[in-house]
Amino acid sequence: MGERRETRNSRRKVAPRPVDRWIGTLAGRQHGVVAIEQLLDLGLSRHEIEHRIKAGKLIRIHRGVYAVGHGDLSRHGRLMAATLIAHGAAVSNRSALELWHIAEPRGGTIHITTPRKTVSRLAIVTHHQALPPDEITTRFRIPVTTVARALLDTAAAEGRSAMERALRQAQFRRLADPVGLPRLIERYPRHRGTAVARAVLAEGAYAKRTRSGAEDDYLDFARERRLPLPETNAIVEVEGRRFEVDGLHRAQKVIIELDGWGAHGTRERREEDLERDGILQANGYSTHRITPRRIRRDGDALERQLRLALNLLRAA
Repeated sequence: MGERRETRNSRRKVAPRPVDRWIGTLAGRQHGVVAIEQLLDLGLSRHEIEHRIKAGKLIRIHRGVYAVGHGDLSRHGRLMAATLIAHGAAVSNRSALELWHIAEPRGGTIHITTPRKTVSRLAIVTHHQALPPDEITTRFRIPVTTVARALLDTAAAEGRSAMERALRQAQFRRLADPVGLPRLIERYPRHRGTAVARAVLAEGAYAKRTRSGAEDDYLDFARERRLPLPETNAIVEVEGRRFEVDGLHRAQKVIIELDGWGAHGTRERREEDLERDGILQANGYSTHRITPRRIRRDGDALERQLRLALNLLRAA
């Protein structure tokens, strides 16, 4: 009998393409998600893609965007999936601030900016603009607008207070862009956020570094009441010891502490605070502990207390 002859076609059947491994590698780089265009680029046919969808290997997240293996995506996975709905898309606006860790995560809606108009998707807000390359970068391997661009867009969409808070956090984290906010203001004189951003930079209130929402609340309160802004996260040295305080008016020896249950709620922490306050008081400092609740509900009395402490108002 004749020997079975091995042809090039039969060898190809014996050694199939390792496409599932390729898909897994791609998804691993993209927080668990892939786009249909990427699968086609890997050499899969639409029939092969459909077969994997029916088998549960690909789970639809958006039209043309799939999670690989399971649909329980992280927040980064959701952000990455949003950028895959259109070529050249990047996380932007409030969602970009979240990704840069300079604004609190809100979950839910994701903002992206795309160079071309695209069909709306559930829980995705699409902004249409062809951004220059120097206004887009990556963070955690996710395309995202730069910090400066995100701040400008936030000024337009959410106003001065939100932009100032994010700007202070960006400064505290020492985040800088090759093209900074002043340059973007010049580049986009008619952008809706330009007037707000220009005013914030001119006033310089953003220069106060903060690490928490409570500190931001107090700085907003002080500015609205025309109170002097303290040094934030300042160091006081007394009796050979160093204490870090939330806010400090050094000339008047007035300390501002922004108290919240999360930071000062344990018995041990309370006792440490009392001991520290006693040491500082013995060295001529007065400590004013302020809660977000008091700022909201007792602003007038708080303002008077601080004006007295800062010698801005005579006692009655």
